[in-house]
Amino acid sequence: MASKEGRRRLAWMLRANRKLASSENCRSARQFTNQLRKLRPTLAPSQVTRWETGKTSAGAATVRHYEQILGLPDDSLVSAYEAVGRFWNCSDAIAPATATESSKDLHELIEKSHTSGAMTGREWRRLSRMIQARPGLVLHPPRLWTTIMHNLLNELATAEDRAWLVRQEAISRLAEHPVAASFAVRACIDIADDPATPVCIEPISLLDASRLPEATTYLVDLIRAAPDRRPLTGALLAITAKARRGHFTLKTHGALADALRDLTSTAVHHRALNALVDDTRLILGPKPYSPYDATIVTACRTLGLATQRRVDAHLDTEDTVLNDILQDALFSANPDRRLYAAFLLAATPYRTALAHALVDVHLGVSLGRDLPFEHGLQLLAKLRVPDHRALARRLLLSRAQPHQVRHAAAWACVHSQGRLDDMTWRRILAVQFELASVRPGALDTDILLGLVYSIGTDSHVPLLRELRDDRRLPPRSRHLANWWIDRIHATRSGS
Repeated sequence: MASKEGRRRLAWMLRANRKLASSENCRSARQFTNQLRKLRPTLAPSQVTRWETGKTSAGAATVRHYEQILGLPDDSLVSAYEAVGRFWNCSDAIAPATATESSKDLHELIEKSHTSGAMTGREWRRLSRMIQARPGLVLHPPRLWTTIMHNLLNELATAEDRAWLVRQEAISRLAEHPVAASFAVRACIDIADDPATPVCIEPISLLDASRLPEATTYLVDLIRAAPDRRPLTGALLAITAKARRGHFTLKTHGALADALRDLTSTAVHHRALNALVDDTRLILGPKPYSPYDATIVTACRTLGLATQRRVDAHLDTEDTVLNDILQDALFSANPDRRLYAAFLLAATPYRTALAHALVDVHLGVSLGRDLPFEHGLQLLAKLRVPDHRALARRLLLSRAQPHQVRHAAAWACVHSQGRLDDMTWRRILAVQFELASVRPGALDTDILLGLVYSIGTDSHVPLLRELRDDRRLPPRSRHLANWWIDRIHATRSGS
């Protein structure tokens, strides 16, 4: 079932990019097929239609041909196609590579990967696929694997957009490799457990790709320990993905069900985590999916139609797949499901129109829920348009906003399009410090942490140095500022 829905969405991505292309030659299926035949002379006349309806899988090579003919940046479609395909367990989208490149190329990339920051996203993709095509590959000494994994995970921690997707898929391939898997799993666990590293959700959630018992044991132990909500979030994301892929034995399935039954999270600012716990219980249950209620369906249909009209004023056919993806992007309790829905939307020409409609229709109208507003800001960030930063800045400079909105705005700035200048961040910090003093709340600590993280993604090193020494900040935020200083210096020096 998951594969069928995944194929439907991947086919939609190809169809939307072609039918909404700026060139009339591309919008015509027949003329687009003629252009494809220059790259694939034996292509059948009906093949484009079959790809774009999900009857057959296109594969990454075909998706790259779409990029070339449509004049899109390299990996703009391939990165989303592979990552979304993995999430939905579409085996055709993540088909194993074949060993077509020389051992010399492999050795050169392995050597390059041992220098931190030296690899491009495309090189990480090539290297991981070359390793994938050689299931018996052994490196000597074995610590070479460890260096590769740590360099890749360190880059992933600060990567954005397609650069993040490509690296995420690369580490997932390595976590499936018969030899590399144990090193990938160990590196993920080491980074997640390292108190000096503030990033833990990603390395924990990436354990979803591995079938190794140590990955499952680590996740089950985390659920039982019920630690801080961030590692717990990572564990829940990995568990839901592994459950969909059939990784668990009946014994493990039962142990997880028991652990989740005992898991409680009652703090107000953990509402998102509570929703994820409920979603995980549902995935592990007999009926893993349930439809969204009528209010959500109607809201997303309204947003979808507003988006379509901005792209095509003479709208004649409603895009129901767009509406379905919007439901996941805005209302799913699972952050990964929202994330990959957002990346899929961002990989289509709907991107800018959706961002404008989202501000006007969704964020401008109260739907009577708190979480969708936060999810709306997160989606806007993934669409990577200037509207997002302008809205977040306005919310963070306002003294009238409630804690939940300020929290959403602080974290929605992380790894998003554009950059706020040093002076703007200082004004935002002054407002948020003032509000934390005169109107304290349970979310204050996390709001300040989100601001520091966002300032780090904007690479304001002088301001980060001040924050590192600012005693008004909790220790965790000061530590995060120091971590960002080290990461920025490492990236700039190429060391």
